[in-house]
Amino acid sequence: MVSTRLILLFSLLLILSPLRAIEVRGLHDASVPVPDHSEAAREVALAQGIGEVLTRLTGESDPVADPVLAPLMGEAARYLQQYRYEPDPAGEGLQLRLHFDPVALADALRTVGRSIWGEERPLTLVWLAREEHGKRQLVAASDGGPEIEALAAAGRRRGLPLRLPLLDLAERSRISVADVWGGFYEPLIGASERYGAKAVLIGRVFPVLGGAWRGRWELRVDGEARNWEATGESEAAVIRVGVEGAAEVLAARYAQSAVAMGDTLELRIGDVTTLEGYVRVLAYLRSLSGVADAQPVQVESDALVCRLVIKAAPSQVTGLIALGDTLERIVPGGGGVHSLPEYRLLP
Repeated sequence: MVSTRLILLFSLLLILSPLRAIEVRGLHDASVPVPDHSEAAREVALAQGIGEVLTRLTGESDPVADPVLAPLMGEAARYLQQYRYEPDPAGEGLQLRLHFDPVALADALRTVGRSIWGEERPLTLVWLAREEHGKRQLVAASDGGPEIEALAAAGRRRGLPLRLPLLDLAERSRISVADVWGGFYEPLIGASERYGAKAVLIGRVFPVLGGAWRGRWELRVDGEARNWEATGESEAAVIRVGVEGAAEVLAARYAQSAVAMGDTLELRIGDVTTLEGYVRVLAYLRSLSGVADAQPVQVESDALVCRLVIKAAPSQVTGLIALGDTLERIVPGGGGVHSLPEYRLLP
């Protein structure tokens, strides 16, 4: 069962998230139920916990089945930094809270050639329509049903920040459950703009014969669409597959492949006219997980040229920049006349 604290935190994220990118914390943490304090139980929990962490960091849904990642799971104790026992929030037994070393794990993943999905992750808006007892309805951020709990658990497991629409009067006048169910996506994409979400996940879940559930999912990101279906023994299982499918697509897009340390990328940022703007630009670029350092190499009256020491491919670094609301890319033909990639500082 998902803890009450987690559900509350997830609900706050659904309601309050204002940005299209979220800096996700706790990617290297796991909580695993254990029957006792024995070493045998701890070893089993360690393997399960590092599996969860590797899933969040790589996007790989089943690390134990990956011959490259499986050896890391076998050496879980080597990467363990802290652990402690706590009462299980469900009220039964214990849970083991684990924290794995971010630096050691990152080094290990780069050594075996695996990309790493950093803390900057795209805010994903979820339009979820569900059918039960012959009635269809859209799920809103203010709802409190088991589907919210299922979304919270799946989002936590994959480190994916999710948000549900408010479905206030303005939205209900523009969007209906028939739009989601019938695949009329243009109204949904238009209504999604108010949330500034980078990705939009659209799901339809419904019961089928024999007590099972089925889901049809579509993820839209950067003008592209991916579709998949799922069948499970419960609604929660189908929702979990929907979120996991979205996480796999987004991890493939944003996870950072290792590059040779010392590789650089230069950018020109316009609309930098004050010292405050200058500081904002450098602080933002240095905060990105794919950037080791950022230094100014040229200062103009209203612009700044920066040289980045990067830890990921240039295209992945520019993708990380696009996730935030600090810099906006100036596309070719949009006024850019310089040979360097051009951005402007947003207010």
